[in-house]
Amino acid sequence: MGKLFHSLGLLFDFDKLRKELDEYDIETSREDFWSDPNKARDILSKANYNRSLLDRFASIESLYNDIDDLLKLNDESLFEELEGNIKALRKETNDFHVEVLFSEKFDDYNAILEIHSGAGGTEAMDWASMLYQMYINYANLHHFKVDILDIEMGEEAGVKSVTFKVS
Repeated sequence: MGKLFHSLGLLFDFDKLRKELDEYDIETSREDFWSDPNKARDILSKANYNRSLLDRFASIESLYNDIDDLLKLNDESLFEELEGNIKALRKETNDFHVEVLFSEKFDDYNAILEIHSGAGGTEAMDWASMLYQMYINYANLHHFKVDILDIEMGEEAGVKSVTFKVS
């Protein structure tokens, strides 16, 4: 857990994010900001995204510090509260880690996945179906939208092929 928490700071240059946010705030305060509505929306979107990341990281950092303080007290009556905070920190940190991983230039784009069972009969089609289900579950867990573009079911079980878009 500690390694993941500290790696979040390494995945993002938070000083750079703060500097960009300051630049966006200066840009939005200019009189001619709305002269190009598309550019203005783009700047506002980037500013809101940076602000969201910084706020979320600050919240995680605060929860981490609270846990550290509770541990230092070494009071058994606080262990239940401590356990709840640790679970919350783990969930928030993991969710934030995934969000950070999908923060590069092309990560906003859709992904189109194709799974083909190939030659292998019923077992291959069953495996293709399980793989498809794992991708769908992952996408749903992380609030991605999934659209099935094409699916060909197997005669006995599973899928022969499936094509779907994740956005």
